[in-house]
Amino acid sequence: MKTREDVEFLKSNWISDPCWDLEVTEGFEEYSNELLKFRKMMEGRWQKDYNEMIQSIAQKYRCSNELAEYIYGLEIRLEKIENKE
Repeated sequence: MKTREDVEFLKSNWISDPCWDLEVTEGFEEYSNELLKFRKMMEGRWQKDYNEMIQSIAQKYRCSNELAEYIYGLEIRLEKIENKE
């Protein structure tokens, strides 16, 4: 049986690498409803933050959100290139 501490530790680990559906984690079946709600809440928060960032870029450059997403992608690529040197 997993403890509350185990559940919170799982959530923390998932936040740092959300590459799986949290609510289907083996051994945490009894917490699946809580974990599903948590995953959806975090994904909603991340989407909201992303949308706000894109909107901010769009306002900065006075462009559409689509162009702002493209600019953001280019900024990320440039940052990766700069960090390799």
